[in-house]
Amino acid sequence: MYWRASVRYSVMLTGLLASMNAMADCSFVSGAQNATMTFQFPKITVGRNVPVGAEVYRQDFVPGSAIKLNCLLNVLPYLLIKKLSGTAMLSGFGPGVYSTGVTGIGVKYLDSSNGNQTLPTTGLSLLQCVLTACPLTLQDELRFTVSFIKTSDTVVPGTLQGSALPAVQNNFGLFALQSPILTVTLSGGLQVVSQTCQTPNVTVPMGTRRLSDISGTGYTEWQRFSISLNNCPPFYGSYSLGSSNTIGHKLNSITFQLDPTKVGLPAQGILNLNSTGLKDVAVARGIGLQIALDNEQPIVLSTPIQSGITIMSVSAGYAINLKARYVKLPGQTPTSGTANATATFTMNYQ
Repeated sequence: MYWRASVRYSVMLTGLLASMNAMADCSFVSGAQNATMTFQFPKITVGRNVPVGAEVYRQDFVPGSAIKLNCLLNVLPYLLIKKLSGTAMLSGFGPGVYSTGVTGIGVKYLDSSNGNQTLPTTGLSLLQCVLTACPLTLQDELRFTVSFIKTSDTVVPGTLQGSALPAVQNNFGLFALQSPILTVTLSGGLQVVSQTCQTPNVTVPMGTRRLSDISGTGYTEWQRFSISLNNCPPFYGSYSLGSSNTIGHKLNSITFQLDPTKVGLPAQGILNLNSTGLKDVAVARGIGLQIALDNEQPIVLSTPIQSGITIMSVSAGYAINLKARYVKLPGQTPTSGTANATATFTMNYQ
């Protein structure tokens, strides 16, 4: 459900011809030493049933200009190491995952130029200078990815601020002589929406039927009913911005599932009738209750089913239209009595 997009950032050039004595054998020639990455999409919706650990937003940083260095002869290779600066408290979810200030959402940084290592990286060997002077141009090597993931079953709606997240510091030099050559900070806010629709109980009046209604055809007429989804939140989807040529928008989706109290023929959407628990009240026999989509295709019980709802990025209400009818069970003779059946429906928001 993702597209991916190339996002290049034009940044102001600062610190041209700056001294890099700490790198000992390299000098700074040109390029930007500071950059800012702004969240491109300000709102995402994280459904209740999105799995813990799933990525809900991703954005890549690709510098809009190169950094040029001039390095001297050295028997050791020069290394580029990406580190995180600023206050960053681990969320406790897993290695390299940091808290965002929004409960249930964590962030991790990946070195997309070096096998998607989790930051901080151990180093990317770029150059072993065996000449008197070695010019070096860095651009694609400075790329990294910010990935937001769901870290708990409960996500509390809120807005995470880029300025409160760690900055990425690209350090270059020999093993013990590393100096920052580019620091990238995050900016903007990312609003996280996590709310479900209100779904009331549904009672479907099936009326009084004659045994002859079933004896001839084997079923009664369909009875329409709907599952209402009220006061639903806006569904903004989630986004992935990457290094290919398209923007990645992952639409939210709603599925539903019906689990019968008494299982009949699940593949045909047939529920067995409930017993009354009363000695003097007879239950109809040889009859089941069949549930189908609005197009009269029987559903498969206890299986997630696409709702077919076109969800919107505004608060709204929706309805899942279904049908029900009595059917004669194979190999059985229908008898009269009460004909009630129940099922639990579960809505899944992703």
